[in-house]
Amino acid sequence: MKVIAFNASPRENGNTATLIQHALKTLQKENIETEFIQLGGQLIQGCTACGTCRKLQNKECKIINDNINLYIKKWFNPMA
Repeated sequence: MKVIAFNASPRENGNTATLIQHALKTLQKENIETEFIQLGGQLIQGCTACGTCRKLQNKECKIINDNINLYIKKWFNPMA
C-alpha cells in the first residue's frame, strides 16, 4: 500500500504541510509507503471543461504544459 498526500496550500511549510507530514509519519511507522507532493506554488492549468478526458476515457488531460497528468497517474496508480 502507498499513500500519496497532495498539499495545495501555497505555504510550503505551513500548518497544512505540518499536519500532512505528521499523518504521513504515523503511516510510515506502520510500514506504509508514503509520498508528499507540494502542489501549492506550481503553475497548474485549471480544467477548461473541454470534455476530452471524458470522451477518451483515458484519465488524461489534453493540456500537457504542467504536471497534472503525472499527478493523475499517481492518483489512480500510486505504486507506479
